[in-house]
Amino acid sequence: MDCEITFFEYTTAIAFYYFMLKGVDIAVIETGMGGRLDATNVVTPTVSVLTSISMEHQRYLGDTIAKIAKEKAGIIKRGAEVISGVNDERAREVIEAAADAMDAKVYQLHRDFTYTKIGADTFDYTGINRSYSGIKKSLMGGHQFDNFSLAIAATELIEGSGFLVGEWSIRSGLGDVKWAGRFDLFSDDPLLILDGAHNDASMRTAIDTLKANFAGKRIISVIGVMSDKDTAGILKRVCGVSDTVILTKPAINRAADPNKLLTGFESDANVISVPDVKSALDRAYDLYEDGSIIFVSGSLFTVGDALKYLKKGD
Repeated sequence: MDCEITFFEYTTAIAFYYFMLKGVDIAVIETGMGGRLDATNVVTPTVSVLTSISMEHQRYLGDTIAKIAKEKAGIIKRGAEVISGVNDERAREVIEAAADAMDAKVYQLHRDFTYTKIGADTFDYTGINRSYSGIKKSLMGGHQFDNFSLAIAATELIEGSGFLVGEWSIRSGLGDVKWAGRFDLFSDDPLLILDGAHNDASMRTAIDTLKANFAGKRIISVIGVMSDKDTAGILKRVCGVSDTVILTKPAINRAADPNKLLTGFESDANVISVPDVKSALDRAYDLYEDGSIIFVSGSLFTVGDALKYLKKGD
């Protein structure tokens, strides 16, 4: 049977080969889509980590949270340990059932380990075997308290394989981490934020972070989304907080045509269409005034095109 590998499968194979050549001690492998049939799922992990589960890739993973959770649970291996930050009860039940079938132990956030916020960006962590006070997080957004706690819990479990991650490493790592394209404050003047939110759930989180940290600011949004996403849901959230929305298209075939997206906003003069990310950013700069925010989002491909232009080949 003729078979053509995908771009993701090809780059996954390259990554694994590169890790082997370099003799890496620990590799953090993120699935591309789902888990059960994902190209990355050929590995036997020391620990599996499941963060949040939302309606995503429904064409391939299923049209309910339970079906999607079943696909995500495919990364759980027999006898493995699992860190879970899944907060949807239906999804949690699926994860627990899948783990039981594989004799795998699940450590659930807010049940087996937890955190207590003690400031806007500081928290106490009460873990599986360890506790830490006054941990500072460097990434913006309330959701990062969950993510940082999952990361600490994972470091606890890998100690069983002989990798000791000390307290100084945890504090400095979480306090200094930079994540390009994830609510990334790229510049102060103009105030430019890059965020790879690409579905309804992640866009809701990004908008909540905007509201919490930049209330009252005039927002100019540059948005390019993939055609297989919930474009209507994403754009509804963006339009709800933006003074101007510039619809655009990153340089990838999967991207939605901004002119077609614009047809749903024909009566809204504050929603415009620009053919490419570079031109969309130029338009945003033209509209920028002191006290404004330029918010670039909708896809990591959009953010990637923006970075190419903004860094000018650096």
